[in-house]
Amino acid sequence: MNPAKIQISARQLMLLKLTGITGVLFLGSIRLLTITAGAQGIIAIAGGGIIGLVILYLAVTVAKMFPEQTPFEFAQAIYGRWMGSLIALSLIVYNLIISAMLLRDLGDFLITAILPETPISANILLMLGLVCFGVYLGLESLAYFNEGFSPLIFISWLIVIASGLLRADFGWLQPLFVVEPGRLLLSTVHSGGLVVDGLMVLLFYSFVTDKHQVLKYNAWAIVIATIIIGAIQIAVVASLSPNLAKTALYPVLELARNAPLGVFLERIEALYLALWIMATFIKISILFYANCLGLTAITGVANYRYFILPLALVTLYLSFQADSVVQSILFDAIFNQYALLYDFSLLLLLLLGGLWVRKPIKKRVARGS
Repeated sequence: MNPAKIQISARQLMLLKLTGITGVLFLGSIRLLTITAGAQGIIAIAGGGIIGLVILYLAVTVAKMFPEQTPFEFAQAIYGRWMGSLIALSLIVYNLIISAMLLRDLGDFLITAILPETPISANILLMLGLVCFGVYLGLESLAYFNEGFSPLIFISWLIVIASGLLRADFGWLQPLFVVEPGRLLLSTVHSGGLVVDGLMVLLFYSFVTDKHQVLKYNAWAIVIATIIIGAIQIAVVASLSPNLAKTALYPVLELARNAPLGVFLERIEALYLALWIMATFIKISILFYANCLGLTAITGVANYRYFILPLALVTLYLSFQADSVVQSILFDAIFNQYALLYDFSLLLLLLLGGLWVRKPIKKRVARGS
C-alpha cells in the first residue's frame, strides 16, 4: 500500500493515540494500578508518563530515518527480507494479542456489569464485526470519525473525574510515599505500557502529512493521558477507599454510576459507557488496520482488506483462551509486565539497525559529492 495515498494529520494521530490510551481505562487498568501500588498509584502513573515520553522520542527518531515507510517495511530494509519479516511478524503478533485481550476484557465487562444474560460470545462477535467494518473503511475514515468523537470522550472523563473528586476523602491518599519499591516498579511498568499504547506513532508516522509536528502533538497526548489516568486513580481511591478500589472489579464504573445527571437518567453510566466502548472500538480497529498493513508488507499482497477476515478469526480464537474473568485478568497482568520490554527492545533493534544501514549510505553520498 502506498502511504502517499493515505494521509492524516499529526493532530489526528495525537487524537487516535489519546483515545487509544483513555478509552480502555474502564476495563480494569485502574484497578490493576491500585492493586499493585495502592493509594500511591499516582507516583507510578507519573513515572509511566515519563517512560511514555522516552519511548515516544525513540519511536519518532526511528520513524524519521524511514519517513515514507511503515515499520513492517523498513524492518525488511534494515535486516533483509527474512529477518525483517520475522521482526514485522513479532509486531503483528504483539498487536494481535492486545486486540484479543481488549475484546475479551470488553466481553467480560459487559456480561459482568451490564448484560449478565447475554452470552460473552455475542458481545465479542458484535464488537469484532464492527471492528472489521471500521478496518474496511480505512485509516482516514477512522481518523476523521475519531476526530469528531474524541471531544465527547474527553468531556465524559472530566465529568466522571469531577464527580469522584467532589465526594473524595483525600485522607485515603496518605501517607503518599509509603509503598513497597517492588510494587511501585511493577505499577510504573504497567502505567508506562498503558501510555505507550502499542507504538502507534511508529506504526502510522509514514501517513502523517505534517511530520514535523508529530513529536510535539503526541507528547501532549501522553501528558494529557497521564493527567487523566492520575486523576481517575485519585478519584477512585479517594471516593471509594483503597480497599474498595482494590476489590471492586470495575471501580471506574462505580464513579460513572454516581456522576451528575442522575436526576434525569436512571442509568447515567450507560451514557458514559457507550462513549468508552466506542473508544475501545477505535483502538482495536487501529491495531487491526496496522496488522493488515504488516501482512501486506510481508506477503506482497496489494490489498490489505484480504487479511481482515483471517485476522478476525485468529483474534476471536485468542479471545476465548481464558476460562474465566479471573484468568483473563491474570493474562492481562502477565502481558503488561512484559509489554514495555518488547516496546523498548523493538525500538532499540530498529534504531541501531537503522543507524548501521544509514552509515554506509551517507559515506556513498559524501564520495559522490
